[in-house]
Amino acid sequence: MKSEEIADVLNRIYEAGLTTASGGNISVRDEGDVIRITPGSTDKGNLSDQDVVVVDPDGNHNGKLRPSSELPMHQAIYRQRPDLRALLHAHSPALVAFSLAHEIPDTRVWYPAWKSCGQVGYAPYALPGSQRLGAIMAGEFAQGFSAVILENHGIMVGGRDLAEAYDRFLVLEFCARAILNAREIGNPVVISESLLKMAIQSRPDPPPVPGEEQIMAEESERADEIIRFLERSLKHGLMTDSYGMISVRHRPGHFLITPPSGQRRKLTASDLRRVTVDPSEENTGRDYLTGIHQSIYRENPEIQSIITTHTPWLMAHAITEQMPDPATLPESWLFLQHLHLLNFSEAIGNPSLIPISFRDATTLIIANDSVTVTGHSLFQAFDRLELAEFTAQSMALTRSFGRCCRLTEQQLDELNKTYHHEK
Repeated sequence: MKSEEIADVLNRIYEAGLTTASGGNISVRDEGDVIRITPGSTDKGNLSDQDVVVVDPDGNHNGKLRPSSELPMHQAIYRQRPDLRALLHAHSPALVAFSLAHEIPDTRVWYPAWKSCGQVGYAPYALPGSQRLGAIMAGEFAQGFSAVILENHGIMVGGRDLAEAYDRFLVLEFCARAILNAREIGNPVVISESLLKMAIQSRPDPPPVPGEEQIMAEESERADEIIRFLERSLKHGLMTDSYGMISVRHRPGHFLITPPSGQRRKLTASDLRRVTVDPSEENTGRDYLTGIHQSIYRENPEIQSIITTHTPWLMAHAITEQMPDPATLPESWLFLQHLHLLNFSEAIGNPSLIPISFRDATTLIIANDSVTVTGHSLFQAFDRLELAEFTAQSMALTRSFGRCCRLTEQQLDELNKTYHHEK
């Protein structure tokens, strides 16, 4: 099973354009310090579990393929970090950009990245596959880092299992890309240490949830709809495999929602949860984002669907604390003029501001954190999310012209009168 997981994860990384056909490697440490590692000189986009190489503590292996040339680096890190059971090395574009600039991404610009990865380490260049590189990397991980930039090379992340390592990699690559995008429109703003600590205390990891109710037959259509839009969000880059939640109001006083953790691509309708709008009736543990959706539904009876996620260009605005201007395109104005930006400290210090914001907004950007869109249907919420991301990207791309021309007040008034736009 571990070999299948290794092949599956590396195939997905390649399909997402986050490593090359020959680049990158993954290992998992089994009991007795046996290491399963991807082979060298093979197509990473067509890897099977049969290709994964098993290496014993003495370095012996069997099979037709040889282990990755980076095996010494994996072995050296494992010797220094007994808590790590999986390592992932890739040449993803945004993180490689940082490695070429000899910089590290500051995870304090985006709360999920800081929570998942903490501070990122940095390893000076050494020949790939060499014992020297292994020693340098082991030294970095020995300092407690869970992710390390390899100078002019790529990234290495570790985890207590492969799922955690994969999640950290996706989060960190997204963080790096958001920082690069943000620099196109302004200066990224970091979250203070005090606010980060406050956020950790106010957003604890969800406890195990016992006795969840199964999705009923009459809910299956809505559940299937959520999965369809989840898959579309992943396909169009509006969500990553490790982060993002979708919910739909269904049945009196209830809504269906995706679980807070687990790989998004593997979710099925049976994984969804039914949650009550009234928290006094909730008999299970509740994670932070589910609680936010719950409070939005409670405060805003007209809202029927909610999506909370992060997208590359909206998050570029979020970490520079700049609002995308909806008065740029007719569609943006009609569907996004009710858009609001909430400071991270406001959201953490007074979370009740989040549901209240939707009395006057359809789209909420929380600086350094997330974007949440709502709608009278899941299609409407998804459409607003796509439109907001396209608007944010188009505005950033106009920087090369040195100007972004807004619609005039007369044109905006004409749109409002013609389409009688309401929230």
